[in-house]
Amino acid sequence: MNVFEMSELGKFIRKKRKDQGLRLEDLADERISTATISNIERGVPHVNREKIIYLMDKLKLDVNEVSQMLLEDSERMESMQLKFTAVDTLLSLGKIEKASRFLMNLPAKSLSHYRASIHLLKGRTYLRRKDWHRAEREFSDAIRLAERDRYAEKTNLLAACYLDLASCRYLQYDLKHALQFIERGIQALKKDREDYDKIRYRLLTNQVAYLERSGFTDEALKRLNQLWLSLDSIQELSIILKMHIIRARLLRKVKLYHDAIKCARKGIQLAVDSYYYEEMFHLWLILGMTYLDLYQLEDAEICFAFVGDLED
Repeated sequence: MNVFEMSELGKFIRKKRKDQGLRLEDLADERISTATISNIERGVPHVNREKIIYLMDKLKLDVNEVSQMLLEDSERMESMQLKFTAVDTLLSLGKIEKASRFLMNLPAKSLSHYRASIHLLKGRTYLRRKDWHRAEREFSDAIRLAERDRYAEKTNLLAACYLDLASCRYLQYDLKHALQFIERGIQALKKDREDYDKIRYRLLTNQVAYLERSGFTDEALKRLNQLWLSLDSIQELSIILKMHIIRARLLRKVKLYHDAIKCARKGIQLAVDSYYYEEMFHLWLILGMTYLDLYQLEDAEICFAFVGDLED
């Protein structure tokens, strides 16, 4: 059994148990307890080897075949992950119909273990169409099915669902529930998952944005200052640009105009070689409004000219 990690074996055993519709109690007997089975599934390293073999026998798993099955299972999951990434990419490019068709054409047989992931992606297509009711229903279904989703075992799918539910509420001007869903998303985060940093920073950035829109300027600025300490660790440019937009807007609100200008100009520099036109639009707009506050009309006019060019 030294050909694979205990954690991988534990996840595989857990999957096979659930595939057979068995509970821990169904497998426990005088030779193996529910606590021991749970330890094996969680990859606890000190479990007796004989107990592991005994459990695998009860599940009718051949020790010599498990390594090959794990490899094949991992390859299938990587293939599904690629497909899910393709759908997300299409949505980010605004190709909603193409993303929907891609989802519909996925073979039904391969989706049985990824139902929560499918509901999440369907929800995102409805979110892009501004069909709030259907989007929220899909996200709720994804949350309900998350524990039985293979992909969810590797990712922060549950936290991502709450992040998207918060976006739905925010876009309907329901800031109270948007903030509540953000809190649930933060609580659902699991640090050992591969997308932890990406989902965490999105949640925290949106939390600041929603606090600002709710009128909690001081609290929003306080939380953004805390988040700003991690700026060098954030790899996603869209999040970095959003942080600059929010920070510049907040600094303008508290009349720290020169700091707001510095922040907006830094954001523009970061965005200049990218295709983040919407972010550039907001940064130039904030910059122009701030120059207007300072009665620097010539500079403001230059900024608004760029805003006009970016508007389309």
